[in-house]
Amino acid sequence: MRLIISAAKERHQEACTAVAVSLTGDVITGSDDFAVRRWNTNGEAIGIIKQFESCVTYVSWVPTLAGKKLSADNDNCLVACADGSFSFLNASSGRVERTVEAHIGSITGLVYAADGSSIITSGEDGCVKVWSQAGIPRSTLANAGKCIYALCWGSETTELGGDCVLYAAGSEVIVKPLNPSIKKQIKWKAHNGVVLCADWSRMSGLIVTGGEDGTYKVWDPYGRNIFTSSAGEHPINSVRFSADGEMFAVGSFMNVRLCDKTGWSHTYERMTEGSALSFQWSPDGTQMVVGCGTGAVCTAQIVDRKALWGPYAVTLVDSRKILLQDVVNDTVDELEHRDKVIKIEMGYGYLVVCTTTQCVCYNMTRVRSPVQFDLKDSVITLKLSSRQFLLADCNQGIQIYSYEGRLVSVLRLQATLRPEIMASDLLSIASDTVAIRSLSDLKKVLCFDASSGKQVEEATVVHHMDIVSVHLSQPGAVNERKIAYVDRNRDLYFGAVHSRIGFHKLSTMVTSVAWHANYEMIVAVADGKLTTWYYPSILLSDRDLLAKTKDVNDSAADFTSNDRITNFTDTRVQVRRGADGALLTLPVSSYPVIVFQLVESNDWDGATRLTRFLGDPLLWSVLTGLAVQKGELNVAEIGYGALLDLAKVRYVHAVRDIPTPEGRQAELLLLQHRTAEAERVLLQSGLLYRCIDMHTRLFNWERALTIAKERKTHVDTVMARRQKYLEESGKKENLDCFKELGDSVKINWGAIGEKIKQELAKEAERPSARPYQ
Repeated sequence: MRLIISAAKERHQEACTAVAVSLTGDVITGSDDFAVRRWNTNGEAIGIIKQFESCVTYVSWVPTLAGKKLSADNDNCLVACADGSFSFLNASSGRVERTVEAHIGSITGLVYAADGSSIITSGEDGCVKVWSQAGIPRSTLANAGKCIYALCWGSETTELGGDCVLYAAGSEVIVKPLNPSIKKQIKWKAHNGVVLCADWSRMSGLIVTGGEDGTYKVWDPYGRNIFTSSAGEHPINSVRFSADGEMFAVGSFMNVRLCDKTGWSHTYERMTEGSALSFQWSPDGTQMVVGCGTGAVCTAQIVDRKALWGPYAVTLVDSRKILLQDVVNDTVDELEHRDKVIKIEMGYGYLVVCTTTQCVCYNMTRVRSPVQFDLKDSVITLKLSSRQFLLADCNQGIQIYSYEGRLVSVLRLQATLRPEIMASDLLSIASDTVAIRSLSDLKKVLCFDASSGKQVEEATVVHHMDIVSVHLSQPGAVNERKIAYVDRNRDLYFGAVHSRIGFHKLSTMVTSVAWHANYEMIVAVADGKLTTWYYPSILLSDRDLLAKTKDVNDSAADFTSNDRITNFTDTRVQVRRGADGALLTLPVSSYPVIVFQLVESNDWDGATRLTRFLGDPLLWSVLTGLAVQKGELNVAEIGYGALLDLAKVRYVHAVRDIPTPEGRQAELLLLQHRTAEAERVLLQSGLLYRCIDMHTRLFNWERALTIAKERKTHVDTVMARRQKYLEESGKKENLDCFKELGDSVKINWGAIGEKIKQELAKEAERPSARPYQ
């Protein structure tokens, strides 16, 4: 990835200190020559809007209502000056609507609240002030006693009670809540020298700061350092995150650097127009406007953006042209588009490209016959699954499309559409399900039916801590869909979407997670190690085997919290290293993948022979878990024998002797700790004795007696077994329901035994009863 930088012919007479870009791409700039200029979307000068009486330090377009773009009848901007005032300026007429005397000395920072309802300013007098949208003073948020050089609006923080403001005074960074009733604030020393600039991404939640010491640093919202750059020769003048929060730009003397959100550099470009004093990204995130020390206004276009999947590599060579390379067949295709390309995603045999006005879907086998449809707004998030893909924007919300370009559904979200709720980590799509972190409660994950867009209420995940990322499994039918999520404490949890079994903690200190594209395998960077669970669904069949299906890669060097898993296909895991952006390809065992393939083709005999030949306990555990899950008792018995679990060998052997498939299914559910489902199967099939017997074996005495009384059968059996249990354990009866029936039910072991024999004989004579083969 690199930048193509071009300068406009016209320029300011002095340093360009402020830049603002509207949602339609119009640009206004402010300068030390006291002038505010306007430029069109192509970077061509339109003219001077207004000449002020003092140096212009900040400019900002007045935000409109959510989901609406700026238009000619709402062409207002805000201009802050070195004399301590800010003015409401009509960019079309050049008329100043109102001027507010805000600070003593120069205004050093000016930002709008996320919803546009408030204005925050900072000045050389050390004050941070809050104003209404009309410029009426509301409160003084802080008085630092020294000049404040950096100011930005923060994302919602649970600890600080919602919205907050970040400002820098000296070498310290302070995050202060906007709510005056909350006294808590977060404060840390960020640089050795003065902090000159800062930005906070609402999408990724990360903070970047630049200092007089020549370094830029990335922080999480709680002040924990994620990345620190090497010190340069000159101070960092400006930093700015892109709209999607995936990148940020860093400006210094005669250079611009484009960085990943975790800190490593995509590219370093030299400039001929002096220091990069101010940045502003275009709404689509494809280019940025740079205000320079010589007064020039430059446009920096991102090119050479790359995407990889299998044998294919995609490169964005300029704003509208893509090169698709097949490294196996040694072919290269040029794909031209009429508008600027915003998003590129590739996977599952498809390439999806979003431009400013269109979405284009390419089948890898027929790239010359793409499917395209129009878009109504710039795409914020694009995610692919095996049969369909997800688009998110602030106009239509979250939309599901097929690869044939057909709109499948629009998720029915009961919330205002904001970019930060549609961040990539908070969304996940599978072939039939979409999961998104709740917009109102950060401890919940909402699941939606992808075909209808309706929320599946019973599939809602409720956690005890804020959730920071959501991941859906890709293979299987809707009833086999699994979900994994990471909470704020960096614990990884796993469970089934459409089941009430509950969620289990897989690991701690997890920084990155990915599902395999074709099989139920999870890989994660946990505690600095690459950890693979070859069959995490074994938690739902036999959780005792989970540890044996886990593999920790000790051969690779330790990973950091910045390293991210980008891809998990076939037997390869690709990890983007956070220190330098290098793409590492690491192997995982190929044998579990072969076992999955054999089981998919129903070749249990082949899977058993392969596992027996290799003799690996990990493979035996995976195969045994699959066998239990799919009811293959012969394979399960062999697997438990190979794992030397004799108790379960006897249990599975006993299950094989049960004549009815419903009885065998219930016993397997019992092995998986799913008692309620086992009871439901037995009751629905009319196997009342087996249901009562199951509860007495589990010492669920009250439930066993309740079923016996409701069905008016085997009450004496339950009473007899309870009495025998008390005698053998030397205890006295303490359950009221048994005390009430103690004298009224006569116990005759001979009659009970005869009744049980009749029940078993009746079960064996059922039409569905047949020996297990």
